[in-house]
Amino acid sequence: MSRTRGRSAGLIIRSKLAVPPLAERLVMRPRLNQLFSQLINQNRVVWVAATAGTGKTTAIVQAAATWGGPIAWLTLDGTDAAPGRLLIYLEAAIAAHVPDAAGLASSALTARIPHPEVAGLLAESVGDEDLLLVLDGLENLVGAYEALDVVGAVVRYAPVGLKVVLLTRVDLPIDLSAQAGVDRVATIGEEDLAFTPEEAAGALVEAGITDIDASSAVEATGGWVTGVLFEAWHSRLHISGTGGEADPLHGYLASQILAKLAPEEREFLIVSSLLDEVTPSRAAALGQSNAGDLLVRLRSHHLPVSWISGTYRMRCHPRFREYLVTCLERRGKAEVQATRRAYGDLLVTEGHLEEAVEQFLAAEELDRAVDAAEVVIGDVLDRLDFVVAERWLGYLAPPGSSGSRRLGPATLMLSIAREDYRKGVAIADDLQANGVRDDLARLSPRGGAIMAWCYWHLDRLDDMRAVIDLAPNSPEIDAVRYLLSLATRREATGAYPAPTLSGGPLDALVMRVHYAHGRLSEVSKMPDSPWAAAVSAPWRVGALRATGRLTEALELYRSADAGHWAPAWMHGIVGPELMIDLEDTEEAQRVLAKGQGLVRASGSVVFEWLNRLIEAKLELRLNHDPVAALNLLEQVENAGGRHYDFISEALDTWKGPALLLSRSDNDDAVVMLRRAVNSMTEANRILDLPAAAIYLAEAEWRQGDLTESDAAAD
Repeated sequence: MSRTRGRSAGLIIRSKLAVPPLAERLVMRPRLNQLFSQLINQNRVVWVAATAGTGKTTAIVQAAATWGGPIAWLTLDGTDAAPGRLLIYLEAAIAAHVPDAAGLASSALTARIPHPEVAGLLAESVGDEDLLLVLDGLENLVGAYEALDVVGAVVRYAPVGLKVVLLTRVDLPIDLSAQAGVDRVATIGEEDLAFTPEEAAGALVEAGITDIDASSAVEATGGWVTGVLFEAWHSRLHISGTGGEADPLHGYLASQILAKLAPEEREFLIVSSLLDEVTPSRAAALGQSNAGDLLVRLRSHHLPVSWISGTYRMRCHPRFREYLVTCLERRGKAEVQATRRAYGDLLVTEGHLEEAVEQFLAAEELDRAVDAAEVVIGDVLDRLDFVVAERWLGYLAPPGSSGSRRLGPATLMLSIAREDYRKGVAIADDLQANGVRDDLARLSPRGGAIMAWCYWHLDRLDDMRAVIDLAPNSPEIDAVRYLLSLATRREATGAYPAPTLSGGPLDALVMRVHYAHGRLSEVSKMPDSPWAAAVSAPWRVGALRATGRLTEALELYRSADAGHWAPAWMHGIVGPELMIDLEDTEEAQRVLAKGQGLVRASGSVVFEWLNRLIEAKLELRLNHDPVAALNLLEQVENAGGRHYDFISEALDTWKGPALLLSRSDNDDAVVMLRRAVNSMTEANRILDLPAAAIYLAEAEWRQGDLTESDAAAD
């Protein structure tokens, strides 16, 4: 099976991007060709909704041949319910004809642009070119609302030259009129696709059926194409026949198609039904000996399949394939699992590891699934398909299993991505209870670093240091040592300078600590790492705020909020601090209240402290209530905030002006502000140093020490 590699997308299954081949025995339907051609030319979107076997795909393939321009085709399957994966395949389909689209989706996902916006960028990349985009099999997205949003965004942002044809067996919740304009959407249904008596007569003659009256067949089947071609209008005769099927079509396929084949031919079709495209070598991989000879024999039969011209590569009609898979699933569990295991092994050799994981899960071959998932789950996480990753990890990494160790870094990365630091620590503690935490730290710098990151958030610095000490030197470990510099000046001034960005996921941590130290020029750069780009989005908002670019900060805050990324930090700290600088008291209080729930859900005590500090700033700067501010600051101190130097500095920085405003103790204010300035200077932490110095100058002036006041102001 042909395949190619997309930019950071893994292997692309090329057959999904190919225009389906037409059957060798084909009835030309000029009526439909003319209808589809007219609708495609006159509308932005053509929606084709009809049951299986109505000839939707065949009709579009025939009409597309008269289009005259390039055709981007994507046949969807169940794996495309993951929105990130769907975008990668949309990019591949469009980029085959629009070079500007190449790498666009992967780059946008790296920047953590929301999935629908990425879809819009892909659509807009077509520009002034003419392109027909066909999405076949939308019924595979039933219930996948994020994936349907991607499709809706393609329609919404499609330029004039981009025509979109959507094929589905079922109705789906996509408001195409709202997306494309009520006057630019055409709908094709069952009645349009149904055979007329004349078309049915031609089809029956082509199929070699001469004893069926075409008009009677159309009347009995309602013109259903498959029903006419395979005489399913006789279904009542077959329901209780040799197939014993409740589904009329299945009954016909059992008694009138499979029953007329040789046993080895039936066996071949049933076992190979897992394959989207059947070739001699692929069928042989599923244990089918003599596959080439059997394909030659099957080609001589009248079957609901398509043959790739000039080859012995076969694709079954979707309903026929569904029936064959049903036949396979009725067999003994061991036989079905063995077949799926063989298919999974084939997919591994072809490089399709995600699909292989799904087959191994279905076969309950968890060790094989872990082998494949260990390689590919990073790609799944990179494109934000967290639902897929969570499902895999639920099966493959239960506490205490070998999978929990091998997939531990992915499980921990998912916790970071979800801002669930409490869960990350619970995972690390479970690994320790099972005696494998230290092994993970020694063998996986990334796993060790993420455990250390989670420990830092829960004020467990001893555990953090223990993990760091076990791990080998690496960019990931350098990143968490840099994080530790926020806790104590010993680490801040020790042998661990600011690391350079490595392009790995822990670059996110480096960016966070850059921000806390006030290295804003570094934070404003877009990193190469997908994880850094994602998790550091709030810090880029903060950097714009800290440099006085409030309008830009507000725009980025709102756009980042649309992607729902890092919500605890965004709404618990960055958002309210921005609103304070904008002097919008009501909005600051609203965002702060929203953020408090998200912060609590994250389990991060550091986030709790920072959230309270921001609330104290609001009380001081906007509400002018030093008593309320001091109460909040006491809460942080009593909760252990002074365990971390950068929190202790913030406590002193804001307690100082609170005491000055309350006129309660100027001496204490001077002591605290001197301590804050000295600590920040020693640690080279300059984000809040100007504010602390200004407050210190005020406190020294009130003490009557003009020399110290001038020195602080300088």
